[in-house]
Amino acid sequence: MKFSNEIYKLCTVLDDMKLTNIMFCDTSMLCNVVDFYIIATATSSTQAKSALDKVIETVQEDGSFVVSQKEGYNISDWFVADLESGFVHIFTKGEREKYNIEKLVNEGKNLITFDKMKKQYEKNLEKEKKTPKRSKQ
Repeated sequence: MKFSNEIYKLCTVLDDMKLTNIMFCDTSMLCNVVDFYIIATATSSTQAKSALDKVIETVQEDGSFVVSQKEGYNISDWFVADLESGFVHIFTKGEREKYNIEKLVNEGKNLITFDKMKKQYEKNLEKEKKTPKRSKQ
C-alpha cells in the first residue's frame, strides 16, 4: 500500500500528539470521490480537537493539502478535516468503536497501521541512502 510523505507527516503529527490506533486507508483504487482516510483515537474530546487543529495547521503551513472543511467542534467526540483528496477522522475511543469506519471501506482490508507505515517509511529512507545518485551530464 502506498502513502505519500505528506500523509506520513500527518500521521506523525497525530502520533506526536499521543493519539493511538492511527491508521491510513488507501481508497484511491476503490472510488473516485476520496483517495484516503486517516483515522486516529484520542483520549478526550479536548485532545481530539487539539490534534485536528494541529493537522490543519500543518497542512496550511506546508501546502500539502487544501482544507475545505472541518467538522466536529459541536459534536465533540468525532472530529473531521476534509482535505479534498482525503479525510482525517479523530474519534474518542467510544465513538470510534461505535462507528467503526475502518470496516466501511473494503471491509478494512486496505488499512495500514502507523507502526507498519513507519517501518516502511524508514526502510524506504535506508534504500534511498544506499542507492547511488546518478550525476546529470
